[in-house]
Amino acid sequence: MAVSEELFKLIKSLSKSEKRYFKLYAELFTSRNKNVYVILFDQIEKQKEYNEPKVLRAFRLKGIKVDLPSLKLYLYDLILKCLRSYKTELSVNEKINELISSANILISKGLYTQAKKYLKKAKTLAEENEAYTLLVDITSIEGKNQQFFSKHEDFEEGTNKNYHLQLEIIKTMEEALHYRNLNAKAFILHNKIPFIRNQEHLNQFQELITHPYMDIEKARNKTSKLIYYGIMGGYYHNIMEYEKLYMHSQKQLDIIKSSETLMKTKNDALMIAYANVISSCINTDRKFEALKFLKQKNEDLQKPIFKKEDFLYKFYITNCIFLELMLYVHFGDVPNAVSLIKNKFNEVYSEEPPYYMKENEFLLYCTRTYLLAEDYKKAEDMLIILLNRPYSKAHSYFNSLARFLNLIIHFELEHFNLLDHLVVSCYRFVLKRKDSFKTEKEIVSLLRKAGAAVDKKERLEVFKQSLEKLNELKNEQFEKPAFAYFDYTLWLRSKVEGKSMVELN
Repeated sequence: MAVSEELFKLIKSLSKSEKRYFKLYAELFTSRNKNVYVILFDQIEKQKEYNEPKVLRAFRLKGIKVDLPSLKLYLYDLILKCLRSYKTELSVNEKINELISSANILISKGLYTQAKKYLKKAKTLAEENEAYTLLVDITSIEGKNQQFFSKHEDFEEGTNKNYHLQLEIIKTMEEALHYRNLNAKAFILHNKIPFIRNQEHLNQFQELITHPYMDIEKARNKTSKLIYYGIMGGYYHNIMEYEKLYMHSQKQLDIIKSSETLMKTKNDALMIAYANVISSCINTDRKFEALKFLKQKNEDLQKPIFKKEDFLYKFYITNCIFLELMLYVHFGDVPNAVSLIKNKFNEVYSEEPPYYMKENEFLLYCTRTYLLAEDYKKAEDMLIILLNRPYSKAHSYFNSLARFLNLIIHFELEHFNLLDHLVVSCYRFVLKRKDSFKTEKEIVSLLRKAGAAVDKKERLEVFKQSLEKLNELKNEQFEKPAFAYFDYTLWLRSKVEGKSMVELN
């Protein structure tokens, strides 16, 4: 990536407070002329796309000659220096490194008693934060200087103790490496297969969870335990066993909440654990527990452990809104669901990258809300947004689900001429895919027959027959994901019984 583009992206990533701090920080480098760093910064900051001729023109108008390639490199480094200064609180690793550095200075001066104190502080901090590479450094320094740190009669015991401690740390590091590797594999697998649709998918997940290290007894530190429960929770989410997801996500949440250090350093894991436990509460009809955890999640997001300028903070807020909407929809609270969409839609939906899966899920739940409210035009509007998103087009599951909801919406709007065309299109779509649900084929068949029915009596009979088939499919393991975001049986029951979906929910 060119320096210009890297600099442009770095400037665009800054929050308002960071930009303001940079302007003050850059004044330290001002010469007699106008600060060239700030001029370059301002020119790039107001551009939507990087335009070098405009930048050069700005300098010419001010009568300033610059070596732009060098200036861009210097500005990039200056912004990073500024950000390091802005983040006044040192990271844990930086604190440990400072203590190690101080100990080394004291050792070089022969002040071993003082050096030992600094190494002890560094070791305690490293152990608390599971900073194993730094623990190796600390114990290595202790080992090399054991003769100076111990009394003569304790030297042999101290040396042996240090040796075994280093072996234990290396063994723990090896274990941590296995769990990090498993975590990476799980992440890749979940992105490829958000729901298990066939035996081949199930086999891939079972291969992961039967790995020799997928044993809680082998997870000796908290980070490894978090990864273990996270992988197992993800597996149970994918096979839609929500009671087991509830159990594993609760344990994951308990581990993080039990440690102030983990609360500070594992923000992402904390938010995922909350999302999983809330989702499992909703899907197991624990409404009040879901509300309790949602409240706790929102309260934690206001704590200083979260930096509002971090780019992930918006994602965490978006996830809270989505979970609240999911709760309202699941329990049939349509008025609150509609109100939430009206008030919070722009906080969640963005036309700009990066695109998040949760935004797609939010749009699906918006569509489902308006289907429950029988406001089919708004349901169609939401679905059009979803269908046109790059993430939806690239993701077969969302693309497929959106297509079938589209059929139902146009059926309800009585667009029967258009419906004929859409049914044929969906039928071809289903035939092309190797992992199509039997439920999808049944929906295509249902709407083709219902659209061709000569009267209400014949259409009602079509609904009854299809409802019976879908009720059977709903209980099949590999068909459950087809009902994850919309319950087709609830919609058919509303047709058969002449009641709204909210009444039947």
